[in-house]
Amino acid sequence: SSALPEEFTGGGGVPPEDVIIIHVRDEGRRVNRDFYCSRELLLEHMHYFASYLADDRRHEDVDISVHCDVHIFEWLMEYIHQPSAPPLLDPSSVVSILISADFLQMPDLVQLCLAYFKQNASDVLRLPIDLSCLNDELLGELAKLFQPDELEKVRDKKDKLVSRLYDAKIEAQLAPDTAVLHRCTYCHKLFADGQREWETCPKAPVMIDFHGNAIAEHVADRAWDMRRWVAATRRAKQYSARDLYWKIWSLVHFLTCSVCGQPFPLAELEHCTYHPQQPTFANGDNCGTHPCCGQPALRFDLSRSEEHTSE
Repeated sequence: SSALPEEFTGGGGVPPEDVIIIHVRDEGRRVNRDFYCSRELLLEHMHYFASYLADDRRHEDVDISVHCDVHIFEWLMEYIHQPSAPPLLDPSSVVSILISADFLQMPDLVQLCLAYFKQNASDVLRLPIDLSCLNDELLGELAKLFQPDELEKVRDKKDKLVSRLYDAKIEAQLAPDTAVLHRCTYCHKLFADGQREWETCPKAPVMIDFHGNAIAEHVADRAWDMRRWVAATRRAKQYSARDLYWKIWSLVHFLTCSVCGQPFPLAELEHCTYHPQQPTFANGDNCGTHPCCGQPALRFDLSRSEEHTSE
Protein backbone atom coordinates (compact mmCIF):
# COMPACT_ATOMS: atom_id res chain seq x y z
CA SER A 1 0.00 0.00 0.00
CA SER A 2 1.11 3.60 -0.68
CA ALA A 3 -0.96 5.19 2.06
CA LEU A 4 1.12 7.88 3.77
CA PRO A 5 2.49 7.10 7.23
CA GLU A 6 1.04 9.12 10.09
CA GLU A 7 4.18 11.26 10.46
CA PHE A 8 3.48 12.80 7.03
CA THR A 9 -0.23 13.43 7.52
CA GLY A 10 -0.51 14.99 10.99
CA GLY A 11 -0.53 18.71 11.67
CA GLY A 12 2.90 20.34 11.58
CA GLY A 13 4.38 17.48 9.58
CA VAL A 14 5.58 17.39 5.98
CA PRO A 15 2.87 18.51 3.52
CA PRO A 16 1.59 15.49 1.57
CA GLU A 17 2.62 17.07 -1.73
CA ASP A 18 6.25 17.13 -0.51
CA VAL A 19 6.32 13.45 0.44
CA ILE A 20 8.19 11.27 -2.01
CA ILE A 21 7.47 7.55 -2.25
CA ILE A 22 10.42 5.40 -3.29
CA HIS A 23 9.63 1.90 -4.52
CA VAL A 24 12.57 -0.39 -3.71
CA ARG A 25 12.82 -3.65 -5.61
CA ASP A 26 15.11 -6.22 -3.99
CA GLU A 27 15.50 -8.84 -6.68
CA GLY A 28 17.81 -10.98 -4.57
CA ARG A 29 15.22 -11.41 -1.84
CA ARG A 30 12.27 -11.03 -4.22
CA VAL A 31 10.88 -8.27 -2.02
CA ASN A 32 9.27 -4.93 -2.92
CA ARG A 33 8.99 -2.23 -0.31
CA ASP A 34 7.97 1.43 -0.28
CA PHE A 35 9.92 4.09 1.60
CA TYR A 36 8.67 7.59 2.35
CA CYS A 37 10.83 10.67 2.58
CA SER A 38 10.42 14.41 2.32
CA ARG A 39 11.51 16.05 -0.91
CA GLU A 40 13.83 18.35 1.07
CA LEU A 41 15.74 15.47 2.69
CA LEU A 42 16.18 13.63 -0.59
CA LEU A 43 17.49 16.74 -2.32
CA GLU A 44 19.85 17.47 0.57
CA HIS A 45 21.39 14.01 0.85
CA MET A 46 20.74 12.05 -2.37
CA HIS A 47 21.80 14.31 -5.21
CA TYR A 48 21.01 11.61 -7.75
CA PHE A 49 17.32 12.55 -7.49
CA ALA A 50 17.87 16.28 -8.08
CA SER A 51 16.81 16.16 -11.72
CA TYR A 52 13.61 14.30 -10.82
CA LEU A 53 12.68 16.57 -7.92
CA ALA A 54 13.50 20.02 -9.31
CA ASP A 55 11.22 22.90 -8.34
CA ASP A 56 9.70 23.06 -11.80
CA ARG A 57 8.44 19.51 -11.32
CA ARG A 58 7.10 20.01 -7.80
CA HIS A 59 3.47 19.55 -8.84
CA GLU A 60 4.09 16.49 -10.97
CA ASP A 61 3.47 12.98 -9.71
CA VAL A 62 6.98 11.58 -9.35
CA ASP A 63 7.34 7.80 -9.34
CA ILE A 64 10.78 6.64 -8.15
CA SER A 65 11.83 3.02 -8.37
CA VAL A 66 15.19 1.78 -7.12
CA HIS A 67 16.78 -1.65 -7.50
CA CYS A 68 18.61 -2.19 -4.24
CA ASP A 69 18.99 -4.52 -1.27
CA VAL A 70 16.05 -3.54 0.90
CA HIS A 71 18.11 -3.65 4.12
CA ILE A 72 20.79 -1.41 2.59
CA PHE A 73 18.20 1.14 1.50
CA GLU A 74 16.63 1.02 4.96
CA TRP A 75 20.09 1.84 6.37
CA LEU A 76 20.36 4.76 3.93
CA MET A 77 16.98 6.10 5.01
CA GLU A 78 18.06 5.99 8.64
CA TYR A 79 21.26 7.82 7.70
CA ILE A 80 19.62 10.74 5.90
CA HIS A 81 17.26 11.27 8.81
CA GLN A 82 20.15 11.36 11.31
CA PRO A 83 23.43 12.01 9.44
CA SER A 84 25.13 13.35 12.57
CA ALA A 85 24.43 10.06 14.38
CA PRO A 86 24.39 7.50 11.59
CA PRO A 87 23.60 3.81 12.12
CA LEU A 88 26.61 1.60 12.65
CA LEU A 89 28.65 0.29 9.76
CA ASP A 90 30.07 -3.22 9.77
CA PRO A 91 32.52 -5.16 7.54
CA SER A 92 29.75 -7.16 5.87
CA SER A 93 27.70 -4.16 4.75
CA VAL A 94 30.16 -1.30 4.20
CA VAL A 95 30.93 -2.20 0.56
CA SER A 96 27.24 -2.35 -0.42
CA ILE A 97 26.52 0.92 1.38
CA LEU A 98 29.58 2.55 -0.23
CA ILE A 99 28.49 1.52 -3.75
CA SER A 100 24.92 2.66 -3.15
CA ALA A 101 26.08 5.97 -1.66
CA ASP A 102 28.33 6.56 -4.66
CA PHE A 103 25.50 5.82 -7.11
CA LEU A 104 23.01 8.01 -5.24
CA GLN A 105 25.61 10.81 -5.05
CA MET A 106 25.93 11.02 -1.27
CA PRO A 107 29.50 12.39 -0.93
CA ASP A 108 29.55 12.67 2.87
CA LEU A 109 28.44 9.07 3.26
CA VAL A 110 30.98 7.93 0.65
CA GLN A 111 33.76 9.49 2.74
CA LEU A 112 32.38 7.91 5.91
CA CYS A 113 32.35 4.47 4.26
CA LEU A 114 35.84 4.90 2.80
CA ALA A 115 37.23 5.87 6.21
CA TYR A 116 35.58 2.84 7.82
CA PHE A 117 36.83 0.56 5.03
CA LYS A 118 40.37 1.85 5.48
CA GLN A 119 40.32 1.27 9.24
CA ASN A 120 38.85 -2.23 8.87
CA ALA A 121 40.30 -3.33 5.54
CA SER A 122 41.65 -6.69 6.71
CA ASP A 123 38.29 -7.61 8.27
CA VAL A 124 36.41 -6.62 5.10
CA LEU A 125 38.79 -8.55 2.85
CA ARG A 126 38.41 -11.66 4.98
CA LEU A 127 34.73 -11.90 3.98
CA PRO A 128 33.46 -13.47 0.73
CA ILE A 129 32.58 -10.10 -0.82
CA ASP A 130 32.89 -9.30 -4.53
CA LEU A 131 34.99 -6.14 -4.77
CA SER A 132 35.13 -5.97 -8.57
CA CYS A 133 32.19 -3.55 -8.46
CA LEU A 134 34.36 -0.83 -6.86
CA ASN A 135 35.03 1.65 -9.66
CA ASP A 136 38.35 3.37 -10.35
CA GLU A 137 37.25 6.62 -8.72
CA LEU A 138 36.37 4.89 -5.44
CA LEU A 139 39.60 2.90 -5.55
CA GLY A 140 41.55 6.11 -6.08
CA GLU A 141 39.88 7.79 -3.11
CA LEU A 142 40.45 4.72 -0.93
CA ALA A 143 44.10 4.49 -1.99
CA LYS A 144 44.66 8.13 -0.96
CA LEU A 145 43.67 7.27 2.61
CA PHE A 146 46.40 4.66 2.95
CA GLN A 147 49.94 5.64 3.77
CA PRO A 148 52.35 3.22 2.06
CA ASP A 149 53.30 1.51 5.32
CA GLU A 150 49.62 1.10 6.23
CA LEU A 151 48.87 -0.60 2.93
CA GLU A 152 51.74 -3.00 3.57
CA LYS A 153 49.98 -4.17 6.74
CA VAL A 154 46.66 -5.03 5.06
CA ARG A 155 46.04 -8.78 5.01
CA ASP A 156 44.64 -9.78 1.62
CA LYS A 157 45.52 -13.44 1.02
CA LYS A 158 43.56 -13.69 -2.23
CA ASP A 159 44.73 -10.27 -3.44
CA LYS A 160 41.16 -9.09 -4.00
CA LEU A 161 42.03 -5.44 -3.51
CA VAL A 162 45.58 -4.59 -2.45
CA SER A 163 47.14 -4.81 -5.95
CA ARG A 164 44.35 -2.58 -7.29
CA LEU A 165 45.10 -0.05 -4.54
CA TYR A 166 48.78 -0.03 -5.48
CA ASP A 167 47.74 0.46 -9.12
CA ALA A 168 45.58 3.40 -8.03
CA LYS A 169 48.53 4.92 -6.19
CA ILE A 170 50.67 4.53 -9.30
CA GLU A 171 47.96 6.19 -11.42
CA ALA A 172 47.95 9.16 -9.04
CA GLN A 173 51.65 9.66 -9.80
CA LEU A 174 50.99 9.59 -13.54
CA ALA A 175 48.66 12.61 -13.61
CA PRO A 176 49.88 15.21 -16.17
CA ASP A 177 50.61 17.83 -13.51
CA THR A 178 52.28 15.40 -11.09
CA ALA A 179 54.52 13.25 -13.30
CA VAL A 180 57.46 12.68 -11.00
CA LEU A 181 60.08 10.89 -13.10
CA HIS A 182 62.15 11.78 -16.16
CA ARG A 183 64.84 9.93 -18.09
CA CYS A 184 68.17 11.60 -18.75
CA THR A 185 69.04 12.14 -22.40
CA TYR A 186 72.72 11.43 -21.74
CA CYS A 187 72.97 8.63 -19.15
CA HIS A 188 69.38 7.24 -19.44
CA LYS A 189 69.03 7.25 -15.67
CA LEU A 190 65.57 7.89 -14.20
CA PHE A 191 65.56 10.99 -12.00
CA ALA A 192 63.05 13.10 -10.08
CA ASP A 193 62.28 16.79 -10.63
CA GLY A 194 64.66 18.33 -8.11
CA GLN A 195 67.40 15.74 -8.50
CA ARG A 196 69.13 17.44 -11.43
CA GLU A 197 69.90 20.45 -9.23
CA TRP A 198 72.39 18.54 -7.09
CA GLU A 199 73.26 15.28 -8.87
CA THR A 200 76.04 15.06 -11.44
CA CYS A 201 75.32 13.29 -14.70
CA PRO A 202 78.39 11.20 -15.57
CA LYS A 203 77.79 11.47 -19.33
CA ALA A 204 76.51 15.03 -19.76
CA PRO A 205 78.79 17.65 -21.34
CA VAL A 206 80.56 19.77 -18.74
CA MET A 207 79.49 23.41 -18.54
CA ILE A 208 80.59 26.35 -16.41
CA ASP A 209 77.86 28.07 -14.39
CA PHE A 210 77.66 31.78 -13.48
CA HIS A 211 79.80 31.18 -10.39
CA GLY A 212 82.60 29.49 -12.30
CA ASN A 213 81.69 25.96 -11.17
CA ALA A 214 81.99 23.02 -13.55
CA ILE A 215 78.61 21.30 -13.76
CA ALA A 216 77.16 18.36 -15.69
CA GLU A 217 73.40 18.08 -15.20
CA HIS A 218 70.80 15.53 -16.19
CA VAL A 219 68.66 16.68 -19.11
CA ALA A 220 65.15 15.26 -19.45
CA ASP A 221 64.53 13.24 -22.61
CA ARG A 222 61.40 14.82 -24.11
CA ALA A 223 60.65 11.64 -26.07
CA TRP A 224 60.42 9.59 -22.86
CA ASP A 225 57.08 9.44 -21.07
CA MET A 226 56.58 8.06 -17.58
CA ARG A 227 53.08 6.75 -18.36
CA ARG A 228 54.35 4.77 -21.36
CA TRP A 229 57.23 3.42 -19.26
CA VAL A 230 54.82 2.21 -16.56
CA ALA A 231 52.54 0.65 -19.20
CA ALA A 232 55.47 -1.16 -20.84
CA THR A 233 56.71 -2.38 -17.46
CA ARG A 234 53.26 -3.74 -16.66
CA ARG A 235 52.98 -5.50 -20.01
CA ALA A 236 56.37 -7.11 -19.53
CA LYS A 237 55.24 -8.29 -16.06
CA GLN A 238 58.60 -7.32 -14.64
CA TYR A 239 57.04 -6.24 -11.37
CA SER A 240 53.88 -6.80 -9.40
CA ALA A 241 51.75 -3.69 -8.79
CA ARG A 242 53.18 -3.55 -5.28
CA ASP A 243 56.81 -3.84 -6.43
CA LEU A 244 56.32 -1.27 -9.20
CA TYR A 245 54.82 1.21 -6.74
CA TRP A 246 57.76 0.79 -4.35
CA LYS A 247 60.26 1.10 -7.22
CA ILE A 248 58.75 4.47 -8.18
CA TRP A 249 58.51 5.49 -4.50
CA SER A 250 62.18 4.67 -3.96
CA LEU A 251 63.17 6.83 -6.94
CA VAL A 252 61.40 9.96 -5.67
CA HIS A 253 62.21 9.82 -1.94
CA PHE A 254 65.63 10.83 -0.71
CA LEU A 255 67.98 10.52 2.24
CA THR A 256 71.40 12.02 2.93
CA CYS A 257 74.36 9.66 2.99
CA SER A 258 76.16 9.63 6.36
CA VAL A 259 79.44 8.79 4.61
CA CYS A 260 79.66 11.20 1.71
CA GLY A 261 77.04 13.76 2.78
CA GLN A 262 75.28 13.65 -0.58
CA PRO A 263 71.50 13.26 -0.98
CA PHE A 264 70.47 10.12 -2.82
CA PRO A 265 67.25 8.33 -3.88
CA LEU A 266 66.37 5.33 -1.74
CA ALA A 267 66.64 3.12 -4.83
CA GLU A 268 70.41 3.66 -4.52
CA LEU A 269 70.62 2.84 -0.82
CA GLU A 270 73.56 0.48 -1.32
CA HIS A 271 75.22 2.40 -4.14
CA CYS A 272 77.09 5.20 -2.36
CA THR A 273 79.54 7.05 -4.61
CA TYR A 274 82.06 7.26 -1.77
CA HIS A 275 85.09 4.99 -2.26
CA PRO A 276 87.34 4.27 0.75
CA GLN A 277 90.43 3.66 -1.39
CA GLN A 278 92.16 5.76 -4.00
CA PRO A 279 91.46 4.73 -7.61
CA THR A 280 94.18 3.00 -9.62
CA PHE A 281 95.42 4.26 -12.99
CA ALA A 282 97.80 2.88 -15.57
CA ASN A 283 100.74 5.14 -16.37
CA GLY A 284 99.56 8.17 -18.34
CA ASP A 285 95.89 7.11 -18.47
CA ASN A 286 93.07 9.40 -17.38
CA CYS A 287 90.68 6.44 -16.94
CA GLY A 288 91.12 3.99 -14.09
CA THR A 289 89.04 1.95 -11.64
CA HIS A 290 88.05 2.02 -7.99
CA PRO A 291 89.47 -1.15 -6.40
CA CYS A 292 86.57 -1.44 -3.94
CA CYS A 293 83.86 -1.87 -6.53
CA GLY A 294 85.42 -1.82 -9.99
CA GLN A 295 83.58 1.33 -11.04
CA PRO A 296 85.41 3.54 -13.55
CA ALA A 297 87.29 6.56 -12.25
CA LEU A 298 88.74 9.62 -13.96
CA ARG A 299 92.09 11.13 -12.99
CA PHE A 300 90.80 14.56 -14.07
CA ASP A 301 87.03 14.69 -13.50
CA LEU A 302 85.66 18.21 -14.03
CA SER A 303 82.11 17.09 -13.26
CA ARG A 304 82.88 16.77 -9.52
CA SER A 305 83.15 19.92 -7.41
CA GLU A 306 84.61 18.06 -4.41
CA GLU A 307 85.96 14.69 -3.38
CA HIS A 308 84.14 12.41 -0.99
CA THR A 309 86.13 11.81 2.20
CA SER A 310 85.54 9.70 5.27
CA GLU A 311 84.69 11.34 8.54
